Amino acid sequence: MIYGAGGFTGQLAAREAVRKGLRPILAGRSAPKFQSLAEELRLRFTSFPLDNAALIREKIRGLKAVLHCAGPFVHTADPMMLACIAEGVHYLDITGEISVFQKAFSLHAEAARAGVVLIPGTGFDVIPTDCMARYVASRLPGATSLDIAFAAVGSPSPGTARSMVEGLPSGTMNRVNGKLVPVSPGTGGRDIAFSDRKRHCIPVSWGDLETALHTTGIQNISTYMSFPPALARIMRWTGPALQKVLRAGPVRNAVSAAAHFLSSGPNAAEQAHGKSYIYACASTKTEKKEAWLETMEAYAFTARSAVLSVERAISSGLRGYITPALAFGEDFVLQIEGSIRSENARLH
Repeated sequence: MIYGAGGFTGQLAAREAVRKGLRPILAGRSAPKFQSLAEELRLRFTSFPLDNAALIREKIRGLKAVLHCAGPFVHTADPMMLACIAEGVHYLDITGEISVFQKAFSLHAEAARAGVVLIPGTGFDVIPTDCMARYVASRLPGATSLDIAFAAVGSPSPGTARSMVEGLPSGTMNRVNGKLVPVSPGTGGRDIAFSDRKRHCIPVSWGDLETALHTTGIQNISTYMSFPPALARIMRWTGPALQKVLRAGPVRNAVSAAAHFLSSGPNAAEQAHGKSYIYACASTKTEKKEAWLETMEAYAFTARSAVLSVERAISSGLRGYITPALAFGEDFVLQIEGSIRSENARLH
């Protein structure tokens, strides 16, 4: 089942699944959002909310896996994960939200006993960054620090925009000596050379602060995203105040709704021809190992990586919570069309 099939990424995942010869059930909270897609692809569909545990269990009973694409996942992942564990159904999603990985980790033993694997973060950026984290860490045993940066070209989807707004009140984090430590928004920026060009990046609270800890064991982790310098300065000036304002539920809900309305996601040309870039560096006090990755546009990548992850999870025999790179290996990202990895910044 693909839950959230009416969303931007859910629709892409449904088309990718059919392209590969799979016949998922399409699902979500509102059937009118995906009924026409189901009819076009000749797939079964159903609708149900996520506030009724018994109904969720009834709807997913007998399935092999659920690919959960309905964010913000901080609100939606928990009931779906619990239902999947109760029904013996594998759970995968496309989140990048730290709290969801933490929740999945807390359910590890319960999921393992139920014969279920929990793999959050099977899209961009967590698949490519987690694979890159494992790659550089494996080449520098004993590394004490890990830096991960990504640059995704194109506008966010409505769902991503809402998830970003939901995460703003929690602030920006780094992982220091194993613990998540707050960072003032917009600060700590640096220029990072990606494989195509140098970009200005600032720290962001992304899923790798949690996944990379489990994947590599490294206790000091920073995650960066490319931002125009002018926007980074605005975030530095306004970030703390915005963070405080968004803690008020009604304000956050209004901003979230506006972000959803104003975001459209990448167009067809951007999906077909756009590129995404990853930089990873594991280091000790005296040595470092760097690697670069170039891959396809982020949402197109997510559709492919998520569906492939479902196929692998069903046949893997894995149980409990596990990160993508531990589940499928550091080279998993290279199985996605257009992915090129190198220890040299110039890939071409």
